[in-house]
Amino acid sequence: MEYFKALPQNFFKVEGGMYDYGRVVFGVSRKLGLGNLLYGGEEYYDDGPWTHPDAFNKLNGLLTYSPGR
Repeated sequence: MEYFKALPQNFFKVEGGMYDYGRVVFGVSRKLGLGNLLYGGEEYYDDGPWTHPDAFNKLNGLLTYSPGR
């Protein structure tokens, strides 16, 4: 897996749908000292169409510092 050292632009996105589906995701990169700080996160929830709800919840996060260009 390869990560960006810096994003072309910061982003924030919210999605929603059937069965209580929801997703929030963001990514930010900033110049810090002689390098770049990149961080982001995601929360995902889906209850599914089943009689017994899935209640699936996922959290992801990322924090990197890349020295140089």
